[in-house]
Amino acid sequence: MAKFVENIGDEIALTCSGSIPLVRYNIHDRGRILYFEELFKETTSLGINLEAELKKYNTSVKEVFKLPFLAVYGRSDGVHFYAVNIYRENVMNALSNKSINNLVTGKFIMGTTEDKKVNQEFYIKVELKNGIVNNESNQKLITENLHKTLKTLNSEYNELSNFLSSKLNQEYRPKIILVKNKEEDFKKEYSIKQNYIANK
Repeated sequence: MAKFVENIGDEIALTCSGSIPLVRYNIHDRGRILYFEELFKETTSLGINLEAELKKYNTSVKEVFKLPFLAVYGRSDGVHFYAVNIYRENVMNALSNKSINNLVTGKFIMGTTEDKKVNQEFYIKVELKNGIVNNESNQKLITENLHKTLKTLNSEYNELSNFLSSKLNQEYRPKIILVKNKEEDFKKEYSIKQNYIANK
């Protein structure tokens, strides 16, 4: 009752009051609003009798508040890698890990590319802290941390990673590109893709 929820395309937007009021704030969750009548029709079409279900709990359709339902399908601000959704929160969690947060600023961008055979490659471009060098040791540490955290937090990525590893006959790793602190091309090349940039 404290928030007004609406659809903008297939994304969910909120309007609510507070110390900083939000007006049509897009939370980048994909979903749709189902009014009670719509839900009733859809469940009936699936062979579910809501009236019978409610009777099990000693209530009826007349006694239920006819408030809308919110169906949430997932995030819209992630990267699609072989139909797997990888979300920026997953990467943000990895970059904040104490084993590497002394090396990186928290700024990153992720995306996919394709080769001539239409094989996809998932990459994450990460900005290093001032004074941190791009060497083999840092590359390995950051890559392993990102890969391990993604496998832990994202079950879809974990399954795909295992599949790709068996196909490649070696452990799959995402492509990690380390960028010097405040490097010019990092800002110019990716500033237009704000949806995929996270600043810590």
